[in-house]
Amino acid sequence: MPDQESTQSFIRITYYQGLLIAGGFTLLGGFIGAWLNHYFAGQRNNAERYNSAYDKFAEAFTPALHRLDDPKDMLHDIIREEFPRHKDAFFTFEHMVRGGKGESRFKEKWKEYEIKRERIYKYIWGDDPITDFPELLEPDGVTIKNLTEELKRLINELLKIAKI
Repeated sequence: MPDQESTQSFIRITYYQGLLIAGGFTLLGGFIGAWLNHYFAGQRNNAERYNSAYDKFAEAFTPALHRLDDPKDMLHDIIREEFPRHKDAFFTFEHMVRGGKGESRFKEKWKEYEIKRERIYKYIWGDDPITDFPELLEPDGVTIKNLTEELKRLINELLKIAKI
């Protein structure tokens, strides 16, 4: 029994000291809970803002993807009419991926899309497409269908990278 007595004498506190300790832990728990609530609410709001911005970004590309599937639409018309919307959407959405994991991939894919769009546009409307962009001409020739599929692939890859 000597162990019991030494333990009791070590923990000997008054009723009021016990209330102060319990109140201190209650306040500490309240502060930690409030901070965690604030932190996770901010995380949730950031995710909601990102998803909303992504939806607007993807909406800008949806008409172009549908028009690329329509054989009645001319490729050069689609590029000329839709690209300004895509560019606006890119500059509006770009700030959402800054500092993120996919920022460099997103910007590289956008640059690839811009270059391909410019090459296709110049191939269709250029002065001398054979000397300007010989890599566009395969031995069997480039078809509009190949160019359309390439443009669709780039748009889908860009949207996929932006979603991550």
